[in-house]
Amino acid sequence: MVSNPVSAVGEGNVRLQVLHGVPVDLTVDVFVTEFDADLSAAQPTATLAYQDYTPQVEVPGGDYQIRITVAGDPEAIVFDSGEVSLPAGADLFVTATPNVAANSADRPIALLLADGEASSVLYSQDTGADVRVVHAVADAPNVDVLVNDGEALADVPFLAFSDYINLAADTYNVKVNAAGTDVTVIEADLPLDNAAQYSVLAVGELTNDTITAAVIQDFNRRIATAAQVRIVHASPAAGPVDIYVTATDDISDATPTFAGVDFNAEDIQFTGNVALTPGEYFVTVTLADTKDAAIGPVMLDLVGGGLYTAIAVDATGGGLLPQLILMDDFVSEE
Repeated sequence: MVSNPVSAVGEGNVRLQVLHGVPVDLTVDVFVTEFDADLSAAQPTATLAYQDYTPQVEVPGGDYQIRITVAGDPEAIVFDSGEVSLPAGADLFVTATPNVAANSADRPIALLLADGEASSVLYSQDTGADVRVVHAVADAPNVDVLVNDGEALADVPFLAFSDYINLAADTYNVKVNAAGTDVTVIEADLPLDNAAQYSVLAVGELTNDTITAAVIQDFNRRIATAAQVRIVHASPAAGPVDIYVTATDDISDATPTFAGVDFNAEDIQFTGNVALTPGEYFVTVTLADTKDAAIGPVMLDLVGGGLYTAIAVDATGGGLLPQLILMDDFVSEE
């Protein structure tokens, strides 16, 4: 517990208190400097081990750069805010927390800023965005994926998906070509936000010339006490469906967990992250307003902390019956 006597922030100042809340055996140096200051010539504002915290410190309100490095090594930067505004009058409790968003391996720390009324997360300026690509067009051939006219993925077959690829936050031109050709079937400009994670699905039907890119923002923070399941409707042939998540494989008296979910290439429909108590469940997808199973019942054994993604797509070559692309912990338990 951190406690402080109640007192006013000095006029024209901002007050900061910093806690090292990343549960690793790593001592860090915290630098709060003017933008682009040379850290090799700077003294750390604080040196903290896990669960250490600073006293309350006041500095003049203004623009600063917050950097965190491995203790004693100013070149080993694990967090870099870039230029940030710390307004006069602000009273901030700053917690270094694990980065549970994009690029967590290279940028493992984020800052949680709390002022007693609201909180926000500040990510390292160079966190970038994580993007993965899914080939969900059943009647399309293998494809190449180009980013700003450079080949990012080659010869991707239907049902395949890539690992997350980290890209700097920016807007990118993405083309999907028939593999080994210059024939473009999808072209889109995709804006990517810093620290965000995305799944980009090629969806629609080649025969109807309705292929497009559907972008879903992923939220991959794991919850130790819950399993999270998300289901995406990317099957044009299936039309509107009801989705059941039940304790048994019998849905005869069950109410749909998600009712009337329709395919919409321009606004792809998905459940979001559904948190479930760990255990055994059955997922059944039926044509809307019927008990006629198009998919399942599929038995799922879900564990706490697990993240499970399933994408319903057409049968190979197109049409019914739909099938599932299983991703995340369905295919790779952590």
